[in-house]
Amino acid sequence: MLKINSLIILVILVLLGAQFWFTSVYSVSGREMNEVLTQIYEVGSQNNQLQLAIWQKSSLASIQESATNLHFVQSSPIVLAPLSTALAP
Repeated sequence: MLKINSLIILVILVLLGAQFWFTSVYSVSGREMNEVLTQIYEVGSQNNQLQLAIWQKSSLASIQESATNLHFVQSSPIVLAPLSTALAP
C-alpha cells in the first residue's frame, strides 16, 4: 500500500512539474507573440501615417503651394491651331 501511495504522489509531482513547465513555455511564447503583434500594429500605423503624408505632399494644393513658394507664375496655355488646307498659300 505504501508503494502505491508513493507512486501516486510521484505521478502527481511529475504532472505538476510538467504543468508548470508547459505553462512557462506557453507564457513565454505568448509574450513573444504579443510583442510581435504589437510591432506589426506599430509598423502598420506608421505605414498609414506615411501614406497619408505622401497623399498630402502629392495633392494638387500642395504642389500649387510649392510652385508659388518657388515664384512660379500660373499662366493660361496658348493653343496654336494649324491653318486649314483651304487657307494655305
